[in-house]
Amino acid sequence: MIERNKQNIKSNYPFAIVAVNITLLLSEILNLRDQQYLMMQTNYWELFEDRIAFYEVFCTCIIFVDNNWKQNNLTRSDFSKLIGETKSKVSSVLQKGPKSLVDFQTISLEVGLAIK
Repeated sequence: MIERNKQNIKSNYPFAIVAVNITLLLSEILNLRDQQYLMMQTNYWELFEDRIAFYEVFCTCIIFVDNNWKQNNLTRSDFSKLIGETKSKVSSVLQKGPKSLVDFQTISLEVGLAIK
């Protein structure tokens, strides 16, 4: 992904900026800012008992963005819409209450966040 998007042309996306945006998106969805998650009841926290869960969720998101970018020939002006779609799909997965990475991956396939 990094190599393919190295050149600063309209049909490529700046990988680092996308990665930062996905990290911010996940911190918002998971209420990580100001430790808001401590005051919330959710049906997916068991997922994050696995120490690599956040990384797997992040990777699923960045692969989703990359695949959509390539398949739909998106440009930088499409980025906001794509991040919004990513947020919607991740939220849908988490609302279903995955208890493990296997659950997360299965539900991600069902809602179209992940690909086989």
